[in-house]
Amino acid sequence: MQHPIRITEHYLIRLRPLLESARRLLPGDRQYLELLNEKLEMAEIVEEERVPAEQATINSTLRFTNLDTGQKGQYKLVFPRDARLEENRVSVLSPLGAALFGHLSGDVVEWTAPGGRKHFRLEEVNQEASASERESHAGGKAA
Repeated sequence: MQHPIRITEHYLIRLRPLLESARRLLPGDRQYLELLNEKLEMAEIVEEERVPAEQATINSTLRFTNLDTGQKGQYKLVFPRDARLEENRVSVLSPLGAALFGHLSGDVVEWTAPGGRKHFRLEEVNQEASASERESHAGGKAA
């Protein structure tokens, strides 16, 4: 990944403890958790309006093409508690979520699934501010 990853302090503060817990509880999944950790270590903390609209981050809806099959699909990148595969909501702490995080529209993303190596091209990224982030900007209490 050649471009910088930008993340809000709000999301970074929420992601760090989740990542640390996952690293302790899921030792077999260290490879993709380490990938996400490296991305967070290199990330630039910015105000919400400076996160590129085309960057995959929490609460982004990602349209993709599976380059191995030609199949098109869509996922929303979410925190673990909001993940529901049947609703195409993928946790940022999953192998796919960690791989997608930080990429831009047009990027080709490789990741290892149970069935082997996969290649996706991000066709489009749509941002959506979380309810807690909107509340915190309005002076309310964040969840």
